[in-house]
Amino acid sequence: MKTNLERVSVPHNQGIHVARAVTINRSAEDLYNFWHEPGNLPKVIGYIDTIEIVGENRAHWKLKLPGGAPLEFDVEMLTDVPNEVMSWRSLEGAPVQNAGSVRFKPAPAGKGTEVHLTIEFVPPGGILGEAILKLFGVAPNQYVGQMLRDFKAMMETGEKPTIQGQTSGREKGKYQ
Repeated sequence: MKTNLERVSVPHNQGIHVARAVTINRSAEDLYNFWHEPGNLPKVIGYIDTIEIVGENRAHWKLKLPGGAPLEFDVEMLTDVPNEVMSWRSLEGAPVQNAGSVRFKPAPAGKGTEVHLTIEFVPPGGILGEAILKLFGVAPNQYVGQMLRDFKAMMETGEKPTIQGQTSGREKGKYQ
């Protein structure tokens, strides 16, 4: 099968490919609707600053990378089937070639919805590439897995778990 290279953001066998899944005790419709609203994604995906719709099937993404490096690019929605799948790819000229999809499938025995997230990207060289690799760390699968666990928590409990504001259990001043 030939590939239409004009439509490919991440060429075959290049870059980093991450695929993870989680089961969430909510309907596919609820999960799709949350994911489909651009203002919701920064709530669960820490590196996304904003997503702004800029045209039919197009959005402008602003990311926050480690060390404060900003990253902006435009994406095109390739697939949008309500309650089933969404996919996107970066447009030509993006500083980071990337593509991804999120799929929503009924879990066995009516136990919620399986959410499958796939992300592919080719980190650039230099300082920007180093910042992106720091963002994902040495184990991109673990990072994406944590994003999905945060999404699960947000959808099942209404909030993303955090230790912010928690005490450490140490006596004040003893270990400082």
